[in-house]
Amino acid sequence: MHLYATRVRSFAAETLRAYAYGVRSGQAADVCDQGLHDRIIGVYLETIPLRFVLEQAVRYRGAAAILEAFAVSPNVKVDLVLLGKFLEVQAAACWRAVPPPNRVRRASQGDSIGLLDLDPAAPSVVRWDLVANLVEENAVHALLDASERVAAHAQRGLANVLDDEDLAIVRALATGVGFAEIAEELGYSRRTLHRRTRAIWSRLGVSNRTQGMVAAERLGLVG
Repeated sequence: MHLYATRVRSFAAETLRAYAYGVRSGQAADVCDQGLHDRIIGVYLETIPLRFVLEQAVRYRGAAAILEAFAVSPNVKVDLVLLGKFLEVQAAACWRAVPPPNRVRRASQGDSIGLLDLDPAAPSVVRWDLVANLVEENAVHALLDASERVAAHAQRGLANVLDDEDLAIVRALATGVGFAEIAEELGYSRRTLHRRTRAIWSRLGVSNRTQGMVAAERLGLVG
């Protein structure tokens, strides 16, 4: 749930940033319109590798069914349905943008397709100004609000998956002390501490220490 919410929130936040810089709002009021997503994927393909587009198709296909299966309050359920439909429609648009030979060859690898496959020399900045030109600003605000509500709900649940040792690590990291000092203080080898920290970040839906500290503060895990 948190992964999906973060993906949608990133899309909405980047698009809104373009409006803040004076980009003209588009006309599409339905953020789940299939034609809109076909055009958005066309924008993506101007600056990012085709394999990234396929990776998105593989990762987010079935998102609607997955998100609808969560038992949540009615208010959050409405947001989940919106996010699920958004991702499902975008995944379908990604899939259509991939030539069939590449689609078959890469899809056979399933979820192993990932960002590490990308050519480091390839452009990686999406033209968010062009995306903003396609979609109506108020619709993007509504999408951002929905994603933030879902993310907050998911993070409250994530806090319960950390045990006392995990919390001790998070709080030690929040002090800004280096890994070597924390490992010695808590009685871990550096390798073990790195492994446990990666597991903690995974549970919190983040990928590094900076993001982890932000998530921990939001959850009230650190002061």
